[in-house]
Amino acid sequence: MFRFETGNDEVARRQFSNMRKKHDLLFKRGLRRALPELTPTVFEQHWQFLYTEASTGQWVRAYLLGEPAEGKWTPRREERHLSCHLDYVVGGLQAPVSQ
Repeated sequence: MFRFETGNDEVARRQFSNMRKKHDLLFKRGLRRALPELTPTVFEQHWQFLYTEASTGQWVRAYLLGEPAEGKWTPRREERHLSCHLDYVVGGLQAPVSQ
């Protein structure tokens, strides 16, 4: 997803964006129904964090580990990822809302 979002191919970016919008909306509505206790502001912050994490995906995780994005996930690599990345995810979802 990250490569489609940021690539140089304008046609591919536009097509990906059009396809993604429909699925994003359905997913966001489903999450909102599942998390009614969150205020709209908190939900939106969590949604934006989740979306950023999902769209950067494996490329950023591999970059954080100092390994090529094309590398294969192994049990050892997954363990390293979790130890490096878990605090980031938890921190992002627990961060106070700035608005």
